[in-house]
Amino acid sequence: MARLGSAARADQTSSMAKKDSPATVVSDVVSRRVEVRLRRLQNKDRAKIQEILEEARNFTSEEIEVAMSLVAEMIRGDTTYRFLVAVNRDDIPVGYICYGPTPMTAGTWDIYWIAVSKRFQRRHVGSLLIREVEKDITDHRGRLILIDTSSKPSYRSTRAFYYKTGYRVSARIRGFYSDSDDRLIFCKYMLTGRRLGGRVIR
Repeated sequence: MARLGSAARADQTSSMAKKDSPATVVSDVVSRRVEVRLRRLQNKDRAKIQEILEEARNFTSEEIEVAMSLVAEMIRGDTTYRFLVAVNRDDIPVGYICYGPTPMTAGTWDIYWIAVSKRFQRRHVGSLLIREVEKDITDHRGRLILIDTSSKPSYRSTRAFYYKTGYRVSARIRGFYSDSDDRLIFCKYMLTGRRLGGRVIR
């Protein structure tokens, strides 16, 4: 799960962000016998997305409030942030991702939030969301993707997921979230073919 940091930065300068229309992405897949479809965010998804964030138990109430405020902005028509929602056969959200171009950059994008229902974790739903977002970003000539997360032990599986999907830690800001919680900035180059080394942080 992405962590508050980049989302707050983008929110402070959202009026300067590019206003491209979100890509229409609908994908039907079967992942470990679980049928998942990706679609755009809808107003009816609000309660379920909040439930997914709350059941993660990693996010603070302030972080959940920020995440839900971005959902509200998107539903009101603000295209600063893009959303993809993974839904089951009954069209109920089981995960979502929020991303967008980083203000005042050329080709850099942030993934602000990604969360998957506990019942659907380890079933490739997160990987599906990441892959579709990367495709959308490259279609828009994005060259670099950033994701912020925490150094806390409770985020170990999250960090492992990012490593598995090809992201590497490019920066560590010690004591960013609290005295004992560092901010880790993962990144992945998309179009240049550049490979980023980096020490694995468990």
